[in-house]
Amino acid sequence: MEPLDILARDQISLPDWIREKPLFTEEVRSQFLQSRVVFYPGSGDDGHPIKLFGSSRAAFCFVYADTDERGYGHDPTGYKPVLQEQVMWPEFQRPFNFSVTNPRRAQWTVFKREKHLGDDHGFEFIVLLYVYGDAFTVYWDLWAGNGKAPYAILIEDYGIGGIFKGHPFGGPESPMYMWADAKIAWPNWLLVSEHPPTKPWPGYHRVSTGDTGGMHHDKRFLYSRRRR
Repeated sequence: MEPLDILARDQISLPDWIREKPLFTEEVRSQFLQSRVVFYPGSGDDGHPIKLFGSSRAAFCFVYADTDERGYGHDPTGYKPVLQEQVMWPEFQRPFNFSVTNPRRAQWTVFKREKHLGDDHGFEFIVLLYVYGDAFTVYWDLWAGNGKAPYAILIEDYGIGGIFKGHPFGGPESPMYMWADAKIAWPNWLLVSEHPPTKPWPGYHRVSTGDTGGMHHDKRFLYSRRRR
């Protein structure tokens, strides 16, 4: 079964708070993180998870993290920004310091679906928090440090840029996996690339056929910790 079909069985409704096209206040930050969030470490400007999770109506909130400060340079297909705000990244207590690329700022963007498109294209609104900085630190700040996990993570280790100081996003050596294991806080889904040397996390099983995306146009497969 294709990832889109599986995720379409897990649809949610759009809440009122996002329809107000809100600024990124503390209250909105809390509402955002209490929603289903898809996390993409080492994202660049790859829109594949937005397309997949948004069009299936499984999630409308996305966090991208990358040390490349060019950010997300284009609009998702069929969407236009209705609010864009630069926000400073707060200082968190962390039991580590990977590098000087700790997050410093982020861009909060609310996108609205173009008028000529209907619900079959995806949610009326989607939101993207693009964080400039080390992806592992972002994962700790938003989830692991609080014993939580995002709804889904896209995992692709590109071999450069996507691996920081030899720490992969996938596999048992991933700091994110080790934190999730220690906190017993697991994402519902992993979207894992076939691109070498990427590996899924232990305990996750492939549940879908491949969906093509990313700069390498590689196949990506949906993984779950329980068979569906």
